[in-house]
Amino acid sequence: MPQDTSQVARDFIAGERPKSLDKRVQRALELLEQGGMSAQVPLSDIASTMHMSSSHLRHLIKREIGISATHYVKMLRLKRARELLKSSFLSVKEVMSSVGMNDISHFVREYKSVFGCTPSESRTSTGRRSEQRRTRNSSQ
Repeated sequence: MPQDTSQVARDFIAGERPKSLDKRVQRALELLEQGGMSAQVPLSDIASTMHMSSSHLRHLIKREIGISATHYVKMLRLKRARELLKSSFLSVKEVMSSVGMNDISHFVREYKSVFGCTPSESRTSTGRRSEQRRTRNSSQ
C-alpha cells in the first residue's frame, strides 16, 4: 500500500491503479467515476447500495488505493479538467465548472499542486492558446 499521497496522486493521473482491488472498492470507484463530475455523489448512497456503512467503505477505499474517496474524486475532476484544457476551447472557468468545481482560486491551486503548472500554463504549453487566438481573430 503506497504511503506517499502525492505519489498515489501521480500514479492515478498516469492511469495506474492497484492491480488487485477488493471488488467492493472497485465497484465504489466505478460509481464515483460515473457520478463524480456533475455532482457530489454521497458515499453513503454508494455504501448503502453495497450493503455496508459509509465509514467502512471509506476505510476500505483508503486501505486499497492509499487515498481517501474525497481525494479520489478530486483527482478525477482534475484529470478531466486537464483533458478539457488540452482538447477544447473552453475557458478555465468553464472547464472548472464542467468538472464540478466552483472556486477558481481553489481550482488553480489544486491543479498546480498536482500538475506543477496552472491551468492556463497547461493550455499554453500544448499550443491551444495560439490556435484559440487565430480562430478568434479570423472570426472577427
